[in-house]
Amino acid sequence: MKQSFTGSLIAIAMMAGHLLSPNAMLAQETPEKGFDVYGHIRTDFFAQSRNCVNSVNDLFSLFAAPEGQQASAGMHSITTRMGADFYAPGILGAKQAKGKIEADFSGGSDYVWIRLRQAYTQLQWEHSSLLLGQTWHPMFTSHIMPTTLNINTGSPFNPFNRSPQIRYNHHFQDLTLTAAAIYQTMYKSAGPKGNSIQYQKDAVIPNVFLGLDYRLNNLTFGLGADYKAIKPISEVNRLVHGFSGIAYADYQKDLFRASGKVLYGENLSDHNIIGGYYIDRNKEYHKYKSFATYANISYGQLHKAFLLAGYSANLGTQEKINSNGDFYGFGIYKGNLGNRYIGDLFRISLGYTYNPTNWRIGIELEYNNVTWCELALAQLVNPVRHDVFRLDAAAVYFF
Repeated sequence: MKQSFTGSLIAIAMMAGHLLSPNAMLAQETPEKGFDVYGHIRTDFFAQSRNCVNSVNDLFSLFAAPEGQQASAGMHSITTRMGADFYAPGILGAKQAKGKIEADFSGGSDYVWIRLRQAYTQLQWEHSSLLLGQTWHPMFTSHIMPTTLNINTGSPFNPFNRSPQIRYNHHFQDLTLTAAAIYQTMYKSAGPKGNSIQYQKDAVIPNVFLGLDYRLNNLTFGLGADYKAIKPISEVNRLVHGFSGIAYADYQKDLFRASGKVLYGENLSDHNIIGGYYIDRNKEYHKYKSFATYANISYGQLHKAFLLAGYSANLGTQEKINSNGDFYGFGIYKGNLGNRYIGDLFRISLGYTYNPTNWRIGIELEYNNVTWCELALAQLVNPVRHDVFRLDAAAVYFF
C-alpha cells in the first residue's frame, strides 16, 4: 500500500509538472522524485523515588530536585513521531537535493501540541554537502548518539539542541570537515527576561561551529570548537562571549559498540549543560566554566544491553567577584528554600531492549546524584547532595 500511495503521488507530481511546463519534453526528462515516510508510536512508563527536575511531562529525566521526597509514577504516549525525507534532482551542480520534515505529537495533562523537530533542505555534491534549516546542533553529534531508552539521550551530559543553521560539510576519503552558522529557536539562552532567543538576536553574531570527524575502519573520532555571543541587557553595549570545545570517539564491531564525549565550555544553557554567567550590580558579566562527559557501551541486536555513565560540573568563574548579582544559566531551582544551583551531578543507567522487526520493547534503571548549592558572591557554597532512582519502560512501534 505504501508503494502504491507513493507511486500515485509521484505520478501526480510528474503530471502537474508536465502541464505547467512550457516545454513538455523538458518535463519528461526530469529525473523522478521520491520520498520516504517514517516514524514511531511510543508508550512510556516511569517511576521515580523522589521529586525530580524533568521535562516532557516527566519523560525526559534530568536530576533530583533539592526539596521534596514524594515518589511518583506515570504513563504517557506523547512522544509519537512522524517524518518524511524528500529526494529530487540537485541544482548548482549538486548530484541530489534532499528535504526533511519531522514532527512529534507531544502534550501533557492540560495541553496538546505538534512540535517541529527538524525541517531542512540539503544539496549533496560528490565531496560536499550544504544544509539549510533546522536540525541537530553539531555539538550533539547525532551520528554517535548514545544508546539509551530514555528520550534524554544522555542529557545533561551530552549537549541537547536542535536549531536553524547553515551547515557545510566537505568530505575527504576518511575525514569530514564541518562549518556551521547557527541561530536559536527552540533551545534558548537564559537571561534576565527568562529563557529567550532575543539575547542572541540582539548580539547579531551567529553561533559558529567548526569541526572535524575522522573515520577509520570501526573507529570514529572527532573534535569541535564552538563560539556563541549573547546580549543579555539591550541597554548595555557588551556581549557574553562563550567558547566551547568537544572531543568524542566511537568504536563499533559486530554487536559491540563503545562511545564517549568530553565537553568543556561556557554559557551552554541552551544545550542543557549546567553553568551559565553572572551579572553583578555594576552590570558586568562573569562567565562560568562547564565540564560534561559521558561513556556509553552496548552489546546485541535482537537483544541489546547498554550502560551509560555521565558526569557534569559547574566549575565556577575564573575571577573573584566582590559584588552581589544574579546567576543565569542551566541548573537553577527556585523553590521554598530559595534559589539553589547545581555544583555537579552524575548518572549511571543500565538498560535492556528487545528489538524484533519494527519494535523496541525495553526497560532502563537510572541512578542520579546531584549537588545543590547556595550562591554567595557568585561562588557555590553549602553543598547538599540528593539522589534518585528512576525506572523507565517503553514499547515503541516503528514504521
